[in-house]
Amino acid sequence: MNTGGKATPPPMPLPMAVPTPHAGMHAYLSVAYLSSYEGIGIATIHCYGGCTCEPAEIDGHRPPAVTSGGGSSGGGSGGGGGGGGGGKGGGPPRQQFVSLWLQHRLEARLQRGALSCVVRVLLHNRTSSGGTKFKLGGLSISWDPRQDANASVAGEGLGGRVRERHAQGHAAGPSQCTTVAHSK
Repeated sequence: MNTGGKATPPPMPLPMAVPTPHAGMHAYLSVAYLSSYEGIGIATIHCYGGCTCEPAEIDGHRPPAVTSGGGSSGGGSGGGGGGGGGGKGGGPPRQQFVSLWLQHRLEARLQRGALSCVVRVLLHNRTSSGGTKFKLGGLSISWDPRQDANASVAGEGLGGRVRERHAQGHAAGPSQCTTVAHSK
């Protein structure tokens, strides 16, 4: 499994470490992934080092959406036997095949003394689409320093805004990622 490309055969775990601010804080972990209509599999997200969270299973398969025919898409191929109306429901239902980047959000608790939150993404052999690819776009952790008495002066100096740190996976397989960004 990798980000920005096709997945390797399961079950290849991809560990990623996101630097954290303060131990014992309540945080949110956001996982950006591709949801697609074809060949996408199922992955489970586990927090196993420096933080805790309930494991989350994400099915990246997105079935085609069914839309009513007619509409305003003029001049098409496959002309039906209907009249010339552009009205609602004026033709047979159509399937729309769409891929979208989505986010799954998990609640996490940062452990005391930990410098990072290590998250493992495990790709499964089972699938609802016939394929086992899983495309991970990014991982971020966010917290509000006002919620923790141990928040540093730098954290309080943000004017109450949420701080975030991000980790991007790499195509080279399991790796520890420490790309860091702060939102303003």
